[in-house]
Amino acid sequence: MTLIQIVVLALIQGLTEFLPVSSSAHLILGSVVFGWPDQGLVFDVATHLGTLLAVLVYFRRDWLDMAGACLSPARSAADHQHRRMAILLVLASLPALVIGGLAPDFVEKYLRDVAVLAWATVGFGILLGVADLVSPKLRDIESVGLRDALVIGLAQACALVPGVSRSGITITAGRFLGLSPEAAAPIWKKTVGFADSANEPGKFTAFCSYEWTSQYNNRNLHRNVFFRDCEVHS
Repeated sequence: MTLIQIVVLALIQGLTEFLPVSSSAHLILGSVVFGWPDQGLVFDVATHLGTLLAVLVYFRRDWLDMAGACLSPARSAADHQHRRMAILLVLASLPALVIGGLAPDFVEKYLRDVAVLAWATVGFGILLGVADLVSPKLRDIESVGLRDALVIGLAQACALVPGVSRSGITITAGRFLGLSPEAAAPIWKKTVGFADSANEPGKFTAFCSYEWTSQYNNRNLHRNVFFRDCEVHS
């Protein structure tokens, strides 16, 4: 790989990871468009580590709050909420961990193909549109429970396929579960990609606990602000 290829693909990853599009697909397509050789899954995982680090740093307060709530007795409503959030994140991470672990080489061998990327992008885009049209808009983010976390985790496992957006499939699952668009959209914002590393057995576990954490946690910003305000006034 040349330096220019590394820089361009890193920029593509940084720009697309935080949007409801597949950053994995754009990394593959970037090399195709510029006529570069496929950089391979190892490089893709390395670029995801960069966006992972950005999320860990940006939301460091949230990680510390959840860790503190899990490691010590809960003393407030905020502590209970942080503990509940941690449980949901772990549960939602399991499906991608299991599926990725069972098929460590399948994606790299059979799915890093432009035709697969195109069909996955179009198909799951249509599915998102259908979910938004036919699903009720009754539930808010506070109603998310264990069953919802598991369903969303299973949906996120589809993002092991390049072309399937983690954020997009998460919003799709949330809408089918009856979450309002305002509730479903924030769920994915911190989902910044560990599923792509599922094909690297040594790296997948480290990424896995992050995938649903990042996505589910951005809506935690609003929730944490609420609880912090409660603590200040109580």
